[in-house]
Amino acid sequence: MEFKNLNAAIDRYIGMFCPDNVREDIIEAAKLDFSSTDDVSSTKMTNPYDKEWVIATYNKIFNKNRRVVSDAVAKKYKKIFACFQKAEIESAMLAAKSDEFHINSKFKFCTIEYFSRIEQVDKWLNIGISKFQKENGFVLPKFNVKEDM
Repeated sequence: MEFKNLNAAIDRYIGMFCPDNVREDIIEAAKLDFSSTDDVSSTKMTNPYDKEWVIATYNKIFNKNRRVVSDAVAKKYKKIFACFQKAEIESAMLAAKSDEFHINSKFKFCTIEYFSRIEQVDKWLNIGISKFQKENGFVLPKFNVKEDM
C-alpha cells in the first residue's frame, strides 16, 4: 500500500532532507494504525446484544415480570450494546430507580423501551456518576424540577 498523501505531508512539513529511516518509521506506524482500524471495524460489536440479560436485569432491578422485548426495541438495544457495557446499562437502570420522580411515579416510566434509548442510558449513567461526586462533597444543582405549589 502506497501512502501518497503521507509522503507529501512528510515532504511538506519535515522537508526533503528527512532521513530515510525517519520516513520509513512514520510510514510503518501509519500502516500499523491503518491495519488496526481494519481489525476494529471487522469486530465492531465486541459487546453483543443479550436479550435474556436485558430482561433479567430489568426484572431484578425494578421487581417486574417482563418476558419479551419487541423487535423494534431489540434493534435499539443492539445500538446500546455497541456503545455501552452491561455494567454501564445496569448502573443507568439503578440510577433511574433511585430518582425521586421515578420513585413517586412507582417506576411507571421506567420500561424496557425507556432504557433502549441511547440518550436515556447516557443521561442516567452520568447522573449516577454525579451522585458519586455528591457523596464526595460535590453537589450538582437540580434543573427542570417542577415543585408542588
